[in-house]
Amino acid sequence: MNFVLFHRQQLLEQILAATRRINVLDANLATGNMGTEEREQAIAEREQPSERVRQLLRQLDVVRDAERQLRQRERDDDNDDDEKQGVPRYQSASPYRSIQRARDGANTP
Repeated sequence: MNFVLFHRQQLLEQILAATRRINVLDANLATGNMGTEEREQAIAEREQPSERVRQLLRQLDVVRDAERQLRQRERDDDNDDDEKQGVPRYQSASPYRSIQRARDGANTP
C-alpha cells in the first residue's frame, strides 16, 4: 500500500510541474511580445506538457484503482477475520475497527 501511495504522490507532483509549465507558456503567449517563429515554437512546446498531463492523469487513474482494490482487500480480510472470531459482518464494517485493533495491539472483536 505504501508503494501505491508513494507512486500516487509522485504522479501528483509531476502533474503539478507540467501544469506550472503550461501556465508559464500561456503567460508568455498572452504577452504578445514574441515574433512569429517564437510564438509558433511556444505553441508547439505547450502541447508537450498538455499531452504529458493527460498521460499522467491516466496513470493516476490506474493508481487510484489499485489503491481502491487494496483497501477493499484489506476490508475484506478484516471482515473475514472478524467473522472467524464470531463477530457479525455488520459490526465489523466500522472504519474505526482496524484503528482500534491496532491501538489495542490485538485482533479482538
